[in-house]
Amino acid sequence: MNNTTINYRPSGAPDKGVSYKSASRWPKGGAVAADKNQSQAHAAEAHGLHYSINPETVFAWAQKHGVDLIGDAQRLRKDSLASAYILGDKAPPWKAGIKRGPLVRGEYNRNGYIIWINDRLEYSAGNHAKDSTQTAQRDDERLPLRVLRSFCIKQVRGAAQDCGGRCGGVERVEEEE
Repeated sequence: MNNTTINYRPSGAPDKGVSYKSASRWPKGGAVAADKNQSQAHAAEAHGLHYSINPETVFAWAQKHGVDLIGDAQRLRKDSLASAYILGDKAPPWKAGIKRGPLVRGEYNRNGYIIWINDRLEYSAGNHAKDSTQTAQRDDERLPLRVLRSFCIKQVRGAAQDCGGRCGGVERVEEEE
């Protein structure tokens, strides 16, 4: 009977169980004959020198999070937090699949303000000094524009915090006739 081991991993993916020490040795044929793990180990050495981190740590981090140190080299070099990902043992954002919260933004004018969450109207208020559900008819009942802007900013920040979203800022818009 033939004792052949069948490898079910996708082509090009590094083996999870390979250590840095065994992968860091070049094969007899040199770099041309190197497999994915050996190439990863030597890329880990280069990244380790760049970030002043032990190459074994870089290699283990890349294997744990499925990072291709050769293919993702440009991303890693450009990312100022790459060493923090490695030392903190966290997946980089492009591998982590981080879902961002909804975008919360506000619009204001002299008649009041509106809060939008992902292009859905969430909240609106008028410019009346005593009743925010109304729009002031006379100038002496109207809130100043800077006060409306500050209320809009506070509402946007509060809504972003409540829904776990991102604050998209506020914008002054034209008054509707």
